[in-house]
Amino acid sequence: MSLPEYLRSDEREDVINALEHAAQTAKTLDKCPLNWKWVIIAVHNALQGALVCTLSGTDGTGALNKKSMRAMRDWFEKSRNNPQLLPPDERLAVPIELYDRAKKPDYMGQFGGAPLKTTKEQDNDVKRLNDLRRDFAHFTPKGWSIQSAGLPRIVLNAIAIIEKLLLSHPANTLRLESEQTNRIRQALATLHGALPVA
Repeated sequence: MSLPEYLRSDEREDVINALEHAAQTAKTLDKCPLNWKWVIIAVHNALQGALVCTLSGTDGTGALNKKSMRAMRDWFEKSRNNPQLLPPDERLAVPIELYDRAKKPDYMGQFGGAPLKTTKEQDNDVKRLNDLRRDFAHFTPKGWSIQSAGLPRIVLNAIAIIEKLLLSHPANTLRLESEQTNRIRQALATLHGALPVA
């Protein structure tokens, strides 16, 4: 196998790649139940990425934490008169903050989009997904047991939100190419087919 000279991606390709990875891994869950870890991490990555794509806005700052957002907007203004001024470091808002922003018209109204409408169950499952991802990504020396019965529901609720964001919100429908939309639909269909009914 030869590596390309550069690995290239952007926020939309990153979401699609995470969904495709989750879909392929979900097909292995019957043989290797521990692969739930990788499905959780990939779906969490896709949800966060879908939120970033939707919230970023025309100036690219809508998914940043508040301090970074202010710094970037300040830099935009100052760099007009000083083109050599280096931009500040960009820091994303934490995933739950992104999720909460998606429910607010002032963040979601760009491109004519409506705020995200979710159920209480979806809200609880997104928080649980975030907690699971943190535990899995920052695994400390310990043994653990997790009730597997709720995992399909958590993942299915997350992918329902991802689907709304990517395939219904104008911030994404205006920017995604038809090939990307088809890949998203295929990955979502594969996930639905591979996961046990919640």
